[in-house]
Amino acid sequence: MINTVKNWEELSLRIGGQFTFSETNRAHAGLIYKFRIIKEVSNGQIAIEQFVMEHGKDSFQNSLVTICYKTSGREKISLQIWRKTLLARIFDRGLKTGDDAFDRKFFIKSDFWDELSILVKNQDFKNFISAHYDVFFTIKTVQNETMIIFKVNSFKAIFEAYLVLCELVKIVHSNSIFHQNLPTDRRNVLHN
Repeated sequence: MINTVKNWEELSLRIGGQFTFSETNRAHAGLIYKFRIIKEVSNGQIAIEQFVMEHGKDSFQNSLVTICYKTSGREKISLQIWRKTLLARIFDRGLKTGDDAFDRKFFIKSDFWDELSILVKNQDFKNFISAHYDVFFTIKTVQNETMIIFKVNSFKAIFEAYLVLCELVKIVHSNSIFHQNLPTDRRNVLHN
């Protein structure tokens, strides 16, 4: 666990965020470890988090790390992207980006495609999601809080997902997709 905490601390320093680690002992679930980094930006927050549960000799690690940008936003907006299943490939359903190689691999669902397609067409985004097999991506609004979320299964992919997320946040705000001003990071991390 010490190495894991050290890795999270180093990541926090690298992105300029605030790292927290907590440990909870629950009789029915065993030990629960929570790793979290919060990076404040002027119009929202970027949170990176993972949970690990340990019970007896068995250890269960939520293999997905969530990298999420949260901001006050629209009443409703949604977009989901995941790798196509065999059935989805046969019926060729889903929205298209115009990149045949990408469109063959990924299923895209959105009620707001005209506004959000600019994000999916970003080459850094397409490269990242194509290079990492188990990446889940979504944009959604819950109780007037709009979130851009990556879920990755590799600690090594976290920083790359963070950089891509920062690029998407710049695109979102420069195109007024969430109808707010461009967030400015106090340390200019979003401009990397």
